[in-house]
Amino acid sequence: MIELTYWHWWILCAVLFALEMMAPTSYLLWPALAAGVVGLLVLAAPGIDPFLQIFIYAVLSVISLFVGIKYFKSRKATSDAPNLNKRPQQFKGMKFTLNEALKDGRGSVHIGDTRWIVHAEDGENYAKGDKIVVTGADGVTLLIARA
Repeated sequence: MIELTYWHWWILCAVLFALEMMAPTSYLLWPALAAGVVGLLVLAAPGIDPFLQIFIYAVLSVISLFVGIKYFKSRKATSDAPNLNKRPQQFKGMKFTLNEALKDGRGSVHIGDTRWIVHAEDGENYAKGDKIVVTGADGVTLLIARA
């Protein structure tokens, strides 16, 4: 017959935590916590049957996994810079001068050292030198209107 002590469960807990640190997800965290809890149970009551220990571990792993997923999905991460990696969105509301005329409502504008494709929301042709305001973005295309 197998004999499982609390040390077995705590070693399993430590191994799963170590693997969790190397994994890009948090799925091993929950079985690791379950192993730690079973280790505490075995420490408190050393006579628990090994098969019952494994059953308790399996049940706690599944329950903790579902509770953990539900908890983390309900928490939306908020950012103080939501447009940090969305460069076109950063220009929303900013005003610029067209470097070239728009044809069929499409053209480009130089912002800093980058040439951006622009699309007039009203589809009109704008002349070179017209003042524009960025109203949004469609992918990497800036949506503009007259300022």
